Amino acid sequence: LALVAGGAIWFEASRPEPWTTDSPQALAEYEKGRQAQMKFYFNDAAAAFERAVRLAPERASEPLTHLAWLLRRQGELAASEALLREAAERAASLPEPSRTRGLWWVTSRQARCGLTTDAAATRRRLSAPADASTSDRSLVLS
Repeated sequence: LALVAGGAIWFEASRPEPWTTDSPQALAEYEKGRQAQMKFYFNDAAAAFERAVRLAPERASEPLTHLAWLLRRQGELAASEALLREAAERAASLPEPSRTRGLWWVTSRQARCGLTTDAAATRRRLSAPADASTSDRSLVLS
């Protein structure tokens, strides 16, 4: 059972996903958080994701989903749910294509956490039109 749980945590933490931001410092902190998470250094990962949120608050939906996962892992369910709701709010305000990818990512995290009502609300946002006046010119980590 421990081996299966460890494998599931490793798989979740090692999935590559791009994150976009105009801040090279925030991008570096996000990458540090992902690396720490993959090595099971969860306190270091949380600190790096928090720094990424502070450095790029307008693009914080993905680091917030990672923080939510870390909180949920520690049994802090209400705080985790609140962070996922905040991540959905922030993702909805992003320009395309980051908006769609961010909302999809938050929806998948909400569903994995059993937050089906929140996930359904976030999915409805995916079908709503985005603000076409913004463009997405930012750094990408892949």
